[in-house]
This record gives sequence, C-alpha cells and structure tokens, in this order.
Amino acid sequence: MEKIGNVIWIWGMSGSGKTTLGFRLAQELGYTFLDSDSVRRILNIPPDFSVSGRLEYQTALRHHVQGLQQRGVNLVVASITPMQEMRNQNKALLKNYFEVYLDCGIDTLIDRDPKGFYKKAFAGEIVEFTGINSPFEKPVIDSRNSVPKLILDTGESGEEICYKILLEAVTKIYRLDKR
Repeated sequence: MEKIGNVIWIWGMSGSGKTTLGFRLAQELGYTFLDSDSVRRILNIPPDFSVSGRLEYQTALRHHVQGLQQRGVNLVVASITPMQEMRNQNKALLKNYFEVYLDCGIDTLIDRDPKGFYKKAFAGEIVEFTGINSPFEKPVIDSRNSVPKLILDTGESGEEICYKILLEAVTKIYRLDKR
C-alpha cells in the first residue's frame, strides 16, 4: 500500500503571507507547493468572488489536493479558504491534514495589498471581496469544527519569526527531519 501524502493547508486573508511562508516551507521540506491562484489557472476556473463561486472552487481544489495526496505527494497549500464549512470539509476528506491560520489585522493587509485587491474592493471594482464585502470566518474553536493546529499573527510578528515557528510545528507534528 502506498503512503498517503501529508497536507499542510495555510489559510488567511489576501496579503497575510500564505504564499510567502508556504513556498518557503515547501522548499525546506521538499514538498510540492500549491498556490490557490496557480491551481485556479491549472484547473481553468475563472475567479469568482461570490460565496457560491468560492465554495465551488474550494471543492475543486480539495479534490485536486486529495488526488495528489493519494498518490503519496506531500503538499503545502496556500488558499484563503474563507469559510469554516470549507475547512471542515478539508478535515473530513484529507488525511494527514495540518491546518495553519495566518491572522493579520486589516490595516496591515490594506497597507500590503500585494495584488491591489483591497484598493479595487474599496473602489467598488470587486463587489464581493473576502473580508471587506464578503464573509471571512475566523476559526471557530469547538469540537464540531476543524481547528487550526497553528495560528500565527503575521501582522505583528516578522516573517522570519513566523517561518521558524511554522517549520518547528510542522516538523514536530510529522516527525520530519529538517534539511
């Protein structure tokens, strides 16, 4: 029987550092990195900021990840994953699942705005942008919900500190040797 791959799912608002930390972690561990924007292009799913569009995309992403995981591929996934329902489905479907939430204050996110999405949302050019005029649900801590194994404040802490904490947590959980 083939080994099922590990999945480290990093989620948070746009600009919270998912891609930066996720890519670096994947390189360090020798894992495959999946950025949600890139997967969207690979699966040929156009951006749809509506709640139904986000649910549909997250289902496609989850099944893509599951297929890779079943082939023994170890993954780091960076995706906004704004709704608790999405994260609950991840936990139910994916094995060896390690969830990381990157928390960051809205003022910092607006200042960073690497893709210009916040500016467009405030100008009315994006009508359903996560966390501004579309829901973003922070973790719900109870026994019925998927709860992040790690929560990092990427607004207050520097990138290097967050990365070291993330790497240490993941290597302990999966009992991995750091390269």
